[in-house]
Amino acid sequence: MKFKNSIMTKMLIMFFAATIPLYAVGLALYNTSGRRLSMETLETKQSQIEFYLQSLEDDLERLFSLETELINDSAVGSLATRYDYFSIYEQGSRINTLRDRLSGICKSSAYAVTTSIYLRPMQMKLNDASGLDLMTSEDESFIAELKRNPRSAMRMDEDALYSVVCIRDTMNEPYYTLATEISRKKLREDLLNLESGVPADCLIVFDGDNVLASSSERARTLWKQAGSQMESLPSRGIRRASIGGEAYYIISAYSPFLRARIQSFVQEKSLTSVASKYIPYLMGLTIAAFFLVVVLCNGTRVMIHQPLRNLMNAFHRIREGDMTVRIDHRRSDEFCDVYQCFNDTAEKLDEYVNHVLKQELLLQRAEILQLQAQINPHFLYNSYFLLRTMVKRRDWQNAEKFLGYMGEYFRYITRNAEQLVPLEIEAQHARVYSEIQQMRFGNRIRVDFGEIPEKLRQIPTPRLILQPVLENAFEHGMRDTIENGLIRVRFFAEGEGCAITVEDNGESLSEQALNRLIESMDEVVGEVTALRNICHRLQLRATDGLGFELLRSPLGGLCVRMILYDDEGAK
Repeated sequence: MKFKNSIMTKMLIMFFAATIPLYAVGLALYNTSGRRLSMETLETKQSQIEFYLQSLEDDLERLFSLETELINDSAVGSLATRYDYFSIYEQGSRINTLRDRLSGICKSSAYAVTTSIYLRPMQMKLNDASGLDLMTSEDESFIAELKRNPRSAMRMDEDALYSVVCIRDTMNEPYYTLATEISRKKLREDLLNLESGVPADCLIVFDGDNVLASSSERARTLWKQAGSQMESLPSRGIRRASIGGEAYYIISAYSPFLRARIQSFVQEKSLTSVASKYIPYLMGLTIAAFFLVVVLCNGTRVMIHQPLRNLMNAFHRIREGDMTVRIDHRRSDEFCDVYQCFNDTAEKLDEYVNHVLKQELLLQRAEILQLQAQINPHFLYNSYFLLRTMVKRRDWQNAEKFLGYMGEYFRYITRNAEQLVPLEIEAQHARVYSEIQQMRFGNRIRVDFGEIPEKLRQIPTPRLILQPVLENAFEHGMRDTIENGLIRVRFFAEGEGCAITVEDNGESLSEQALNRLIESMDEVVGEVTALRNICHRLQLRATDGLGFELLRSPLGGLCVRMILYDDEGAK
């Protein structure tokens, strides 16, 4: 390509041809840039505050979870109700055990000062630091206050903040209470850290009118002077207000769990001083930027914008399915090569769609037909044996019910007309299969089906993706289960589609076996198992290939997670 035909050459020629400076425009834009910088500074401060509040909330939620776990432990009830029946050694052992657990809860959070269990049946209080003591009148008052707001986890008592969880009796009276005092000193240290960058005065307000901590006395003073203006503040956002004759920006963030609001007061003139030091840089950049924009605007439109629009229009036609689109470009510049590459790619893509993709679709249909043909002989034999047993016992009612299930089962798996069905129909087939298996296994294994949300019931679903997963769980995950077997099926909204999870509590799946199973999903040779078949079919429908996943279930066994998209894979 000759240098004179280069787009860069033409842009340089036009640049040096431009003679009209836009210095005045740069000056006019300074104020706008300054205000924008100020708002960006405030938004950064807001993000910092919200991030801290979320971190604080996560920490105290984790603390509350540990408290809940301990208060519901049978060891607490046993100590409270049977203390006098224990030997001195048993009393000391149980107290020390609970005290160690209290200490563990206290150490789990940087905000925890001390953790105590109040045992009203024995009028005792067990503390992680001091051990077992009699409850005082102050302790009784603290417990009595809990009845006013039984659902809230956070309590404030005599300027101290507590994370509290209760076990209540039939009269809604606190029976066992676990409370952890939250460090106001640590909260104040955090607020001081939030003052970094732009000068700000921060405080935490509990239940609307109780100041938990503040970075300075000035923050408390500003909060009091704001008065009624604080009531109209949003739970989240930035609001400009006049306090004491000066302009301030009040940044707010609220946590429903903590019932607390962080408010930061930023003086407007401090933002102006921050922005003023960037005046030389802003003016220089403004002048240079607008000078280049005006000079190169027309040239960019002709040499870059229009060719790019042609390319974008061609891509849009490709996306809509027109593989015959080609671009003609007569100028000898960089776009000539780009267009040639596009035309070559479009031609190859057309060939791929017309040949390879069609073969893939045919292969997919063949795979589902293969899956339909893979009727487990053990399932048929066991079903026949179960039916024979019912008939011998003259259990006509269950036999009739069982035959109805089998009829529905075979009618569905032998249907070839539809490749996609509504999710609720596929789920109904899986429920029929589960009913057959539960009649076989009795009380050994239970299948817990969750409800399908209304908006997800008509999502197009490949046939036979749910029942084979259940079959795998019955035959492999629950093979050695004697009692209390559980298979759980759940449906969740996932973006524009639906996520389905099938998990079991089987104990025979090791980490090595799970890893081998995951690796087998990517194999292209060997036996096509039901899980591999489903994995490949779902991945073909997902544009990002994330349609199928194998995980370790919280129940202890395998968790199969499948993603369905409402528009053929588009998220």
